[in-house]
Amino acid sequence: MSTTAEGPNGQPPRGAVSAPALEVGRRPAVELRLGDLRGVIDAVRKVVTDWDTFAGDVETLTREHAAGRAGVERLEQEQRELRTSLERLRAEKDATAQRLAELQKANERLQAQHEATARTLAELRAAHEGLTAQRDAGTRELRELRERFDAEQRNRQEATAGLETLLRRLKP
Repeated sequence: MSTTAEGPNGQPPRGAVSAPALEVGRRPAVELRLGDLRGVIDAVRKVVTDWDTFAGDVETLTREHAAGRAGVERLEQEQRELRTSLERLRAEKDATAQRLAELQKANERLQAQHEATARTLAELRAAHEGLTAQRDAGTRELRELRERFDAEQRNRQEATAGLETLLRRLKP
């Protein structure tokens, strides 16, 4: 740095302090005023503070990046697990849908059998009622025939008894 701060006459300004020489035995390379030196020190402090803030921000970002990467890896693992679970659930759903279709077909067959059985049962009940009515009519007719037979039997026995009585009377 070979800049020299000069006053209006080319002379060093009043109160200027010369910076130490960079090499031994050399004259001062830069002459600065005390106010300029404070400004430079403040600027250096600001640069150091900014650098420290920047370094802290980089550290924070590095930690956040590592945490984010761990989070991403965890989420990727969860995604793989969810995909595996989804594939398994899809296979289960397909198997369940196939089983449901089979059960629906079996249910339709059973309903058809039930309807056929219900029709057969209705026919059998109608036939049973008809047979019951015929039996009841046959029973009544049989009872009437039995009553008539019994009455005829009694009449025959009475007639036989009357004839026997008459024959005994006629026989000497």
